[in-house]
Amino acid sequence: MKKCSKCGETKPVTEFYKSGYKKRTPGESTALNSRCKECVKADTRARAATRRILNPPRVKLMTPKHIKARARIAKYQAHFPEPPSRYNKNISLAIREWAVEVKELHNYVCQKCGDYKKKMDAHHIVPVRDNPDLAWDISNGTCLCRRCHRKLHVKLKAQEL
Repeated sequence: MKKCSKCGETKPVTEFYKSGYKKRTPGESTALNSRCKECVKADTRARAATRRILNPPRVKLMTPKHIKARARIAKYQAHFPEPPSRYNKNISLAIREWAVEVKELHNYVCQKCGDYKKKMDAHHIVPVRDNPDLAWDISNGTCLCRRCHRKLHVKLKAQEL
C-alpha cells in the first residue's frame, strides 16, 4: 500500500505508475510515482485542455504568393473547363487494361535488359500517332523497365530531330 501525494488516499501499489528514472528506495524493487494513476490522468487532461485554450491552432493567412497562384489556376480552369479527351477516365482505364495485358504477356520481364525486379512499363512498338488502329493491339506492345523505357524514348526523340 502506498499513499498518493496529490489526493492523500492510500491505494495498492498497482494503482501507481512505475517510473524507471527515479532512484529506487532500499525496500522497493522498482521506483513508483508519488501520485496515483487517476491523479496523473486528471493532471494530463487538465494540461491538455489548458494548452488548447492558450495555444489555439494557427490560421494560415493567404500571402500574395498564394493569391497569385490561385488566380493562375482559376485562369487556366476558365480556358480549359474540361480535361482533353485523351484524359477521359474510360480511355485511361482502357490504356491501363492494355498495359496490364502486355505486361502479363511478357511475364513482367523487361524485353531489353531482362530485369524483372524493377517497375515495368508497357510500350507501343508502333507509336499510336503513326497507326491509331494498333493502339489496343496487344501484339503492338512490349514490356520495358522504367529505365529502358526512358532511354528508348530519348533515343526516339533524338532520331526525330
